[in-house]
Amino acid sequence: MPERPHRAYELDIHIGGDTWKDVMHDLRHLLQHIEDHGEKCQSVMGGPSCGHAVTSIVRPEMTHEKYIADLDAYLQAKEPPHA
Repeated sequence: MPERPHRAYELDIHIGGDTWKDVMHDLRHLLQHIEDHGEKCQSVMGGPSCGHAVTSIVRPEMTHEKYIADLDAYLQAKEPPHA
């Protein structure tokens, strides 16, 4: 089976906190950091009540058309065989 297709731009974010309020606080600050650093944003931060890890992935070769073709192939490979 082919690998799950990926878009040209992906942003992986993992945020953990002691409370929901801590997570939301970190998310608000993280959003500004991401906007300031753009598509090359990378960040890891840990504090007493919350922390995060952010990875930005850019695939310049991935077009919308290629993504759709890869997605179609992926979904077709996942379909069970017809009897």
